[in-house]
Amino acid sequence: MRLILLLLLSLALSAPALADDAAPETQTPERLGPEYCFDTDSFAKPMRKRADMKSEKRDRVNFHMPMSVWLEPSEAPPSHVEVRDAGSVTRFDFSPVRDNIFITPSLADALGSTSEAAQVCVVDPTREGRLRSERGYRGGLSMDVLWMSTPGTHDLADIEDGLKDGRSHYKKLAGAMAMLVPKFTHIAVRHPNRETPPKVFATRAGADVGEPEFEDYDGTRFVSVKAIEALGADAIRIDAPYEIGPSPSVKQVKRFTGG
Repeated sequence: MRLILLLLLSLALSAPALADDAAPETQTPERLGPEYCFDTDSFAKPMRKRADMKSEKRDRVNFHMPMSVWLEPSEAPPSHVEVRDAGSVTRFDFSPVRDNIFITPSLADALGSTSEAAQVCVVDPTREGRLRSERGYRGGLSMDVLWMSTPGTHDLADIEDGLKDGRSHYKKLAGAMAMLVPKFTHIAVRHPNRETPPKVFATRAGADVGEPEFEDYDGTRFVSVKAIEALGADAIRIDAPYEIGPSPSVKQVKRFTGG
């Protein structure tokens, strides 16, 4: 199962050289330095564009862009990640998700305030001198859109507004292909540290009225607004902890992600 839900048009950036193959045999094998840095402009642009969005489109959901590493047996994660820009440095530490997977907090807000000259640097001094082909992990940046607040309950107005706002965010991300972004009709709910998604319950006046119809796909539970309304509910309750994002149907997700 993939750790990060990559909805249509979301970036699945295998950060250059985090997963590079070894240099051709005809060349001297490249060895690792104490850090690896790469330019951010190609994937920081959507973060900067968010500042141009109306405030009412930015009150519920936000871009979410962590860096993840998948370790080979007996390997440790890099020290940390830094966003560097014009002399300023913002540090992001890795935290364990599962035995061989570590992840940073989202880099999105930091990247949104950077210049075009900014860089992301993976600081990894313990691997200095290793052959690149013996790095011992693969990693990358992923992007999706998530609710900024996860209090455990969401009323229908919150859900419907978040779906509309989330679509606006993805249209910013899609740029010239914005017209291809479908209508978002579902919430996508996942556990931040497990492959099994949390349960979603429909509620009315604060009382559970049942579990709405859902589909589980790629470690995520997809629930439509129609399924919630079919139970006469006015809100949902989600087992914590969780992450929630706007989404089209599973059928549409598979269409755009090749699932």
